[in-house]
Amino acid sequence: MIPSSEHDALRNAVLANPDDDLPRLVFADWLDENGDLDGARFIRSQIALATLPEWDPQAVALRRTQLEWDLSEAWQRELPKLSSDRGLYWVAQNLFRRGFAHFIQVPMLRSLQQELPELLKAAPIQRLGLYAATLEQWKEFVASPWMPRIREIDFEGIGAPVEAMREICAARGLTGIRALRFRSSTSAAMPEVLDRLLRSELGDRLETLELAHAFGSDASYFEDFFEAFHVGGAQLKSLRLQSMGFGGIYLHRFLTSRAWSRLEELVLEDENSQPAGPTYLRYPECWPELRTVRLHGVSVNYDGLLHLANALRPPNLTVLELANSALAPEAVQGLAKAEHLAKLRIIRLRRMRVDNRGVRYLTQARFWKNLVELDLRGNPIDANGAKHLLKRQPPPELELLRLDQNFPDNLGDALQKHFNGRVIFEQSIEQGA
Repeated sequence: MIPSSEHDALRNAVLANPDDDLPRLVFADWLDENGDLDGARFIRSQIALATLPEWDPQAVALRRTQLEWDLSEAWQRELPKLSSDRGLYWVAQNLFRRGFAHFIQVPMLRSLQQELPELLKAAPIQRLGLYAATLEQWKEFVASPWMPRIREIDFEGIGAPVEAMREICAARGLTGIRALRFRSSTSAAMPEVLDRLLRSELGDRLETLELAHAFGSDASYFEDFFEAFHVGGAQLKSLRLQSMGFGGIYLHRFLTSRAWSRLEELVLEDENSQPAGPTYLRYPECWPELRTVRLHGVSVNYDGLLHLANALRPPNLTVLELANSALAPEAVQGLAKAEHLAKLRIIRLRRMRVDNRGVRYLTQARFWKNLVELDLRGNPIDANGAKHLLKRQPPPELELLRLDQNFPDNLGDALQKHFNGRVIFEQSIEQGA
């Protein structure tokens, strides 16, 4: 399809109003009417995924049908506008949002000043991945006229962006930023960065915060870290900690020393919960709005296998995702029998050593009839486990069952038929993949 003046006008309306879905939907309608059915479907699907809760059956169905635009075909007419032939920036692959390229990474900040005004004529970029720069470059960056359009910033490989955050927090008109991701927290100055952020007007509006890789930080670092969170953070909706090196005692103390009154998602990756396990989730008063818990590489199979279910006490828990640990059959049985987990809608147990007996417990669980998604990839499940799945009536709203592709064809066909075509068989995934 050759772009026309009408096409360009509708696309320009999207670029001029990046926060508004209506111009995107109007553009999708035009694509539909002019023969680009895949493009229209992609935009509508991504808007739905961005607005629906993760556990909504329609959202799960969209993920199952994998309505991803083939970048090698449908986007080849767009990507030339989004590519830097000098390597000054690149569009992060597969990070389209609401139908358009959303995220670019910028190794050299000065190039952003030169390139982004033109890039914004091609895509409604709202997320930036930034690396180190000088103080003058950060000042120039913050003063840029396009900065009020930015909603998310990822600090890539910067130990502590002290100067950057000082300028951002002090600037007027940048309170539209809703997500900050710090990919390295090794610097002793990181608590200072957080303290400044959480005391600022920007911090008062922040919804997503990600912190990673503090590694060998000492007790003094964590004390300063805790102090920073005592002055703010109550408005956060999503918190992710990866490889921060808290240790079980510090992690428990950090997560239970306050009420996370608006937090809807907690993600912990490669954090040591020993010896107590995830008992920080045992206190409902700390987690009144928490709906999604993702624990990756966090040991949950601690002493007393049934204690895991007792630890999962957030009153509104809807999505439970566990990966890269071990879950004994007795622990799965505990999850299955827990009355307070009966409202779970999504269960993902990837690479958790769930065996055939664990599958049987899941199919008998109190939450089974409510499931919209079940992910069992990377587990030692064979034909006997598949037979347990075939014995039970599928949950009425189940839209996605993800399994390894290691069943005989006849058994795979039987599963697909039994679950009304909602099964996705995938190549076995390795530990840590």
